[in-house]
Amino acid sequence: MENNEKPAKTEQANAEIIEKIQPIENKTAVHTALLTEKIAPTTTENSEPKIQYADFEKVDLRVSTVLSAEKVEGSEKLLKLRIRCGKDEERTLMAGIAKYYSPEELKDKKIIIVYNLAPRKLKGIESQGMLLAAEDEEQRVALLTVDKFVSEGATIH
Repeated sequence: MENNEKPAKTEQANAEIIEKIQPIENKTAVHTALLTEKIAPTTTENSEPKIQYADFEKVDLRVSTVLSAEKVEGSEKLLKLRIRCGKDEERTLMAGIAKYYSPEELKDKKIIIVYNLAPRKLKGIESQGMLLAAEDEEQRVALLTVDKFVSEGATIH
């Protein structure tokens, strides 16, 4: 009886895998690979997709200092920050943190930014990077910062 149960369980497991990957465009190749155990799924029901180490290496994180911050007209969420991210380099960042931080709280604060993010316009203003912040399940937001003095432009490893 045990031998009869194994194929049924395998077929059921394969069917569950196929259902999970329905949104994938090239279904036939993926189904075939999964069913023949050539590839393993990179996520499970309770996990987020994983990135490769090489992808993470592409992200350039740096310490920066907020020089000024101001509310953005027509937006309840956005603040426009002017930051120094190196000895002679200043940038403008747009950040959706106006509900959590006042412009005055941010002045002279050391923050962590994604330095090599492609520029993007928000409310007509070009954002030249992204600050990093944590948000918990109760929607509390905290900026990522450093706990000791390091120079502006210092890289995060």
